Amino acid sequence: MRHACGAELAPDALLCDQCGGPVVWSGDRLETGLGALVSSAAEPATSGPAIAEPATSPALVPCTCGRAHPAGGQCMFGGAPARASGASVTLPGGLQVPLSERPLVLGRLSDDERVGVALDDDFVSRRHALVRFDGTVCWIADAGSTHGTWIDGRRVTDEESLPPGTTTIMLGTRVAVIVSAP
Repeated sequence: MRHACGAELAPDALLCDQCGGPVVWSGDRLETGLGALVSSAAEPATSGPAIAEPATSPALVPCTCGRAHPAGGQCMFGGAPARASGASVTLPGGLQVPLSERPLVLGRLSDDERVGVALDDDFVSRRHALVRFDGTVCWIADAGSTHGTWIDGRRVTDEESLPPGTTTIMLGTRVAVIVSAP
């Protein structure tokens, strides 16, 4: 099997050795983490570890190298991945991204390409909002977006804390993300 970048992958790979991109095995298919499926009908279904549940992307944690890696993984670029915090953002399509003290950019040009792909909408700014978890509380701030960041019909103007549990946040008028806080 080959990753979207063209590199040959080991059957149990979590990250591509060449580009560092995440790899998700979904039964007999391989998902590169950017939504592109890489597989060959000629390859047997046993070419990678099977997942019994429906395919979902692994939880990613931000890293000091500027990329995001699967939770519990190691950075091939010398960075230090954050530990999963228990707080996360669920994006359209079901991608769940763990939060850390390092703010996660929600927008079309997020540092995490998968976030940018999930939020590709005309009403979402390139850098729409910032969300972070300080170990106790989740925080959200609008990043100067055109169409605003909204909670319960109220526009977020300054950084504000989110209550424990789940909070639905609207980016513009058409895209909802869910922040889950312990």
